[in-house]
Amino acid sequence: MKRISNSFELPLTMGSSQFGCYPKISVELTRNMYMCDGWQTSFFGYKSVANIEYDGVGRRCAVSNKAGNLFFVINNSFYGFVSPNNYTLLGSLTTNSGDVFIAENTANQIGICDKENIYIYDYSTPTPVFSKASLDFKPTFISYHDGYFIAGEYGTNRWRLSEANNGLSWPVYTPGSTYAGLLQTEADTVQAVIPIPGHGNNVLVLGSIVAEIWTDTGNVLFPYTRSTGFNIDYGTINAATIAWQGDRVIWLGGNKKSGTSIFMSDGGNIQRVETSGIAHFLQQLTSPENSSAFFFEIEGHSFYVITFYDPADNVTLAYDLKEKAFYHLTDENGNYFIVKNIEKFNNKYYFVSQNNGKLYELSSQYTDYDGAIIPCERIPPTIRMDDASPFIGNEMSLLLDQGNCINPVQVTYSISRDGNASFGNEVTLPLNNIGYRKNRLVDWGFGYANEMTFKFKFLGDGRFLVKDGYFRGYQ
Repeated sequence: MKRISNSFELPLTMGSSQFGCYPKISVELTRNMYMCDGWQTSFFGYKSVANIEYDGVGRRCAVSNKAGNLFFVINNSFYGFVSPNNYTLLGSLTTNSGDVFIAENTANQIGICDKENIYIYDYSTPTPVFSKASLDFKPTFISYHDGYFIAGEYGTNRWRLSEANNGLSWPVYTPGSTYAGLLQTEADTVQAVIPIPGHGNNVLVLGSIVAEIWTDTGNVLFPYTRSTGFNIDYGTINAATIAWQGDRVIWLGGNKKSGTSIFMSDGGNIQRVETSGIAHFLQQLTSPENSSAFFFEIEGHSFYVITFYDPADNVTLAYDLKEKAFYHLTDENGNYFIVKNIEKFNNKYYFVSQNNGKLYELSSQYTDYDGAIIPCERIPPTIRMDDASPFIGNEMSLLLDQGNCINPVQVTYSISRDGNASFGNEVTLPLNNIGYRKNRLVDWGFGYANEMTFKFKFLGDGRFLVKDGYFRGYQ
């Protein structure tokens, strides 16, 4: 606190969502914005590039650089995409909704798992073929490692291998099978098997309460050997929340003794991605298993984005691994973020949506959500004297970028004076017109209180850049 005589100055800081266990502790929140080079900036906008199916539900997209295609599933249809006006229906699944997983082997085969069947799109011949594999099990997930497609077997501790470089052939299970591994540390069921980034021969076998490391040692009877000296005491509650990129794997999970948490591992060390506040937040969710997540890297930031779809939860969180900070993301109506997962293709970022049958492009060049205003919001930490004594608020100022938008833009603020139980009426401050770039936003006269919390909303179809401001008062 900076104090001159009986006056004082406190910062109005930009930053991330902090998840106090109770409102009195903290309601610090950032919605649809993130920290970039010390400035709070609007999150990435998007626009639709193809309306594939009018009543569609986007389920997954994946890139094959080898095939030169972005593949995606909407409803029960599997598509290949080259450009906005060049996409093709390649095959049909037997299911219309639910999680889908996609992997590719080195034999020019794309494997698609809808948790009921495994389908193979084979583009190795001039006329590609889409087929359903013959299975004696119900798959939970599909991945690729060292020549094999790998899938968990629903309801059991088994994980299954395809024949090498042949996703259509999954040998029938028999005890001692050379094409099946067993999760052994606990009585558990396999949720997913994933390659561990940066550990070429290792895979992570995730159950619901435990995980194991296995290594491809080239054994004749079964190629993988379990690491007997190490296991991870946490599984995943939904394989759709597993995401990996670089040297990290992140998932939503827990075990028999712990509540729901977000975990991150490099194949050796494991850590919880949380504070006491985010742990409290996760425990309050109604249906944490009704969720999905993805990784994407853009403009120097790596985001793990997880969405909880239950109407009672209806929330999306983005964890920035660079800043080690959480942010809230929403659609234009304040509901969960519509992105199912993001893939980079031809140096652009594309995604399908849980809400419709469109394909979208995401970019910092877009400052709206397909024509809708992005609802940007920041609640800084509460202003309070160390001894909780009362004060009179005199001046508030924010430093921000102005004069860039043709259409009118504005900032509104409201104030809580009751320990963040409620906020008062909103005050609107118009921002400067285009070309008028003075960068301070100032207002005065905030009355008497022993604590104040500001809620700022940044409204308009342009980009917002906001730096730390200040609050001045006296006693």
